[in-house]
Amino acid sequence: VFDDQGILFLANYNSAQIVRIDPNGNVLNVFASGVANPISLDFNSQGILYTNNNYNNALTSINQNGVKNVLHTSSFNNSSLTIDDNDNIYVSDYNSGVIKKIDAQSQSESTFTNLPIVTGGVGFIIYSQGYFFASAIRDNVIYMIDENGNFQKIAGQEGGAGIIDGIGNVATFDKPNGMVTSPDGKT
Repeated sequence: VFDDQGILFLANYNSAQIVRIDPNGNVLNVFASGVANPISLDFNSQGILYTNNNYNNALTSINQNGVKNVLHTSSFNNSSLTIDDNDNIYVSDYNSGVIKKIDAQSQSESTFTNLPIVTGGVGFIIYSQGYFFASAIRDNVIYMIDENGNFQKIAGQEGGAGIIDGIGNVATFDKPNGMVTSPDGKT
């Protein structure tokens, strides 16, 4: 994930580190270490970096000085996280279609949505311009979810692994996982 200065923060799963990389691709420093198997990263509106930890199913916050705080342990194998405009955190489950919401104020956890995933679970989620996008890794599809948890499949073919560019169900994927959106949220 990029900060507002254009610095890339990269989760290094195997080394348990978050590193900072400049726009030229140079590693600036290790921002945080000892982060158990970090996967996804996102900033809240206060500039606090959050990551989900695959090893212990926890969420960790990291302040601007690199100080870590394990703040929440989920009840399932979390595979990704994203943060909405109100600083609520959304965490996906690698073993099902469940996406949980962690309220920014109360830290309470609730089920945000449950995607109709046939094989496996949610790989990656991202929030952009009022919508969430989620990949169903083993179903080979991408879902779009509104802020109320209503979803629709927008790309891919269930069970049909492939690598064809196209619109909607013409497109095929082979275990889609990480994704980004354009700044306007339309691509």
